Amino acid sequence: MSGPPPAAGRVRAPGGPGRFAGVDERAREDRGWLAAYRGLSPEQVRRRARDEGRPLRVLHPGSVVTMDFRPDRLNLHLDEHGEPLDVTAG
Repeated sequence: MSGPPPAAGRVRAPGGPGRFAGVDERAREDRGWLAAYRGLSPEQVRRRARDEGRPLRVLHPGSVVTMDFRPDRLNLHLDEHGEPLDVTAG
């Protein structure tokens, strides 16, 4: 990873360490609306998703993930300390 690490509590840009086995790879495709969620704190992500009426799924390490693909659903991936790793669609 090049450049300085993201500020604590901020979502990393795509391609960072927020990779999880078992998550549908189609959800890794960058969709235009996802860009609006990058760089936000978890609280800001939750608020924006609620305000936009977007389904939100918060995923912690070891979370059980259903394999149904919903292109409008926002997945917020958190690390073991509750810090954001990535946002994906699916």
